[in-house]
Amino acid sequence: MLDKLIDLSLKYRLLVIVLFISICALGFRAYKNIPVDAFPDITPKQVVIYTESPGNSAEDIEKLITYPIESAMSGMAGVEMITSNSIFGLSYVSIFFEDDMDINFLRQLVSERLNTVDIPNGWGKPTLGPNTTGLGQVFWYEIKDKNNQYSLQELREMQEYIVSPLFKSVKGVEEVIGWGGKEKQYDVLIDTKKLQSLNITYDDVVQALQRSNIAAGGQYLEFNKEQYLIRGAGLYKNIDDIKNSVIKSQNGQAIVIQDVAKVQIGSMPRFGAISIDGKEAVIGMVLQRTETNAAKVVELLKEKILTVNSTLPDGVEINPIYDRSEITLKAVNTMTSALTSGVVLVAIVLFLFLFELRSAFIVILSLPVSLLIAFLLMEYFGLSANLMSLSGLAIAVGMIVDGTIVIVENTFRKLHDEKDKSKFEIVAESTKEVATPVTFAILVIAAVFIPLLSLGGLAGKLYSPMAINIVFVMLGSLAVALILVPVLTYLLLKPAKSSDNSIMKKIKHGYSPILVFALNNAKKLFIGISALFFICVALLSFQGREFMPTLNEESIMYRVVAIPGTSLSQSVEMAQEVEKYILKEYPKEVLSVLSMMGRSEKGETAQPNYMEVLLTLSNDIEDLEQLTNELNEKLEKKFEYVQFVPTQPIAMRVEELLAGVKAELAIKVFGNDQKVLNDIATKIQQNISDIDGAKQLSLESQLGQSQIKIEPDYLALARYGINVDEVMSVIRNGIGEEEVTEKIEGVKRFGIVAKIENAKKDIQSIKELTLRSSSGAVVTLEQISKISIVQGPSFIKRENLNRYMVLSIEVDGRDIASFVKEANEIIQEKVDMPTGYFIEWAGDFKNMQEATQKLMILVPLSVFLVILLLYTAFNSLKKALLILLNVPFGLIGAILALVASGVYLSVSAIVGFIAIFAIAILNGIVLVSFIDELREKFPHVDLKTLLKDATLLRLRPVLMTAFTTLFGILPLLFATGVGSEIQYPLSVVVIGGIISSTLLTLLILPSTYYLFYKNDHHGEEKVTVSLRAQSNYVNQTK
Repeated sequence: MLDKLIDLSLKYRLLVIVLFISICALGFRAYKNIPVDAFPDITPKQVVIYTESPGNSAEDIEKLITYPIESAMSGMAGVEMITSNSIFGLSYVSIFFEDDMDINFLRQLVSERLNTVDIPNGWGKPTLGPNTTGLGQVFWYEIKDKNNQYSLQELREMQEYIVSPLFKSVKGVEEVIGWGGKEKQYDVLIDTKKLQSLNITYDDVVQALQRSNIAAGGQYLEFNKEQYLIRGAGLYKNIDDIKNSVIKSQNGQAIVIQDVAKVQIGSMPRFGAISIDGKEAVIGMVLQRTETNAAKVVELLKEKILTVNSTLPDGVEINPIYDRSEITLKAVNTMTSALTSGVVLVAIVLFLFLFELRSAFIVILSLPVSLLIAFLLMEYFGLSANLMSLSGLAIAVGMIVDGTIVIVENTFRKLHDEKDKSKFEIVAESTKEVATPVTFAILVIAAVFIPLLSLGGLAGKLYSPMAINIVFVMLGSLAVALILVPVLTYLLLKPAKSSDNSIMKKIKHGYSPILVFALNNAKKLFIGISALFFICVALLSFQGREFMPTLNEESIMYRVVAIPGTSLSQSVEMAQEVEKYILKEYPKEVLSVLSMMGRSEKGETAQPNYMEVLLTLSNDIEDLEQLTNELNEKLEKKFEYVQFVPTQPIAMRVEELLAGVKAELAIKVFGNDQKVLNDIATKIQQNISDIDGAKQLSLESQLGQSQIKIEPDYLALARYGINVDEVMSVIRNGIGEEEVTEKIEGVKRFGIVAKIENAKKDIQSIKELTLRSSSGAVVTLEQISKISIVQGPSFIKRENLNRYMVLSIEVDGRDIASFVKEANEIIQEKVDMPTGYFIEWAGDFKNMQEATQKLMILVPLSVFLVILLLYTAFNSLKKALLILLNVPFGLIGAILALVASGVYLSVSAIVGFIAIFAIAILNGIVLVSFIDELREKFPHVDLKTLLKDATLLRLRPVLMTAFTTLFGILPLLFATGVGSEIQYPLSVVVIGGIISSTLLTLLILPSTYYLFYKNDHHGEEKVTVSLRAQSNYVNQTK
């Protein structure tokens, strides 16, 4: 079949050239159109349900909202895990599904299930979270008032009703979240003494407000041949309408709202705030929709800013703070520059080996053509250009030309040696001669990487795009090598004066005696290298392990945690101190400091004691790492009463998204009683804090939230004839400021709150609140209820219906795996676990465990696939095993490079080992197939002599493929941009592996072949050939 394909391509040369020009044009269009992002979408298939329940405690929300939702969702098909967080005023439930399920279908299923959940009236309505990814916050901006003309409340109103709708209209935007400032409401401040004097209850006021704010439609009236619509426009138009709302008539006189209350514009209770450079501010966060192009969304948003600014009042404008396109471009540029550098280095290597422009041009041309085919396939299968997918191309850039090199080099040699044949015959013969080994070699590379697509979990989502792209580009290179290259060699190549250039002659001259020595000492060499391999494996077992290297986003960010129960106003004050201190200490390096305290209004779960601080840095910082370390030390010394945990925007979201914790490593303690959980977690913290590498051990304090508990006294209520719902209405509306109706101003809606004046002045004022019973009796809240101060949970976390507490750990200067092993031993020895309580590790270690378990299955599967392909290629299990023996020898250099560099064994490094597996086999296939070919042509030649000739003849293509792969990946080793650290372990392993694999292919493989087949070969006994005679023999065999 391959022979027929080659004949057809040579017969229809013009058609082939037109076809590939068309493919290149389509590939270039695809290159321009494919989505660009910093990372692949690693978000698990999850649906978030959040229920706002203002004023209610974490315990009550867990019982009445969270648990019913969890119970309803746990029976759904495809559910892998359910996590929840019940905090003051909010229930947040995340349902994680299997990755192969459609997110829109899942949202529909969850929505249907939600309709069956019974939540008490007045406790909120469950809402599905935005259909976005975990890394969906693509754009942050500030509503900046340059002239300080507007209040924070007015700026927030602009955000909600001007900016947000305009940004929501941008294609790809799912939601726009406002944060900071104050949200407007109308306060009806009730004077309880006036209520008593006028014999009015609190409920009378509430009902009056609701009854007076109503609209109605009266159909239409036909009059004078016209139709008139009838409208009852009874909605509040201004603040005076609220004041003049009638409560009731008494003694022929109406009692209105302003008789018992003051009406004024106020602000809603807030749960979060924003501070920038020491001043409170209002910001917006744009969330992109799932499966959209982040870079394109940001580009469209930036275009929209002009429109938005034109609608805002003079002096107010949108000021971008953070956008994902910056890190996206940095990450893509890192890989693009590595790819470009690789292409240039490969071109130089090719020219040096071939010393002939036409040959080098053909091989170099196969590079962009193969890459454009890969881009075309990426567009077709919906892959984005990101750090991982582009690194696949960067890794493969040297391997792309392997097939082309073998074909061009074989044709180049035959054009010099077989001048009596026609050019058409030589090109056809030389291509067919190596077509089978080239095809199988490239298929082996695909077979090695395809199982990575089944890796699953975070590792699968990260490394699948890389594997897919390697497969795409290698298949593209195979099509180029078998169809386009024969045509180009026929059109462009000419016979050379000598098949070897001066460089190759010198290399062969030095290599030949070493090869003879290797063949003469085959058994000793094999035993020695085998022993070295087992020593290397032993060394690898002592190497530290981690899931993946820490991504450097070239930014500085902190998670700051104060003691539980810290008020929002205190957090704002502290944040502004931190901001001013940083700006004072680093005026040149830090341009701006942004602090985000508590939570925004769309389902965030942070408490007022938690904040995130993001620094905007100048572009001319020389040593970012030094600046970060210096700043960490200074902040810890200056602000001892809070905890600073360094992080980065994307890294933090990834950690939280995958493990439910905002740290690289964490221990989850599961059980029912929060006090017991806290005791266990504290003991663990005390016992493992002294372990080498343990840094920043942070126990999330779920307890310690002070509460004013109001419990109705049912006997007292019965005595005064007051119902529990009347008491709860006063607590919910009069104290808790829940709106009773709303004032509509065009498209704007503002709550109207009937709150009791000075009710929240202090605890005593709550006790002295008065209520009037239906019988006219006036009582204080203390008379009809027990009011006490208690300590309760500030939040309650659950996973799969079990409560848990998190101990976050930052590990520095040590690998995660060995730390976890030591910590586990200490915990088992020193911490007693009551029945029903257990721990789990989360974060990097868990991801590493999952990836390792999958790889234990996938690596043997890859080996089995490769053996099948090798057996198919050579129809010999013996030869398949012979080539596979080359793999461990290739791994020697990879292991030594990993150990020497001090890099931990991560998934990235393991992918590097898989790449070496493919490269070692590729070299082996080409060399063994050529040896077999010579054995068939010269069956009576001594095997050692024949092996030497075959190896010398294939020396140039083997070295060319090795050096192109080596120099293709070399830029990744020295890359310094965003994302380079993720690919560094991979590049270290591959470079070390290529060097050892090439050396051992050229020495060990011929020797091992000799050991395998010395008894099967019928050559002349003990033929000794001098160097000069050997040179003549080589010329004859050509």
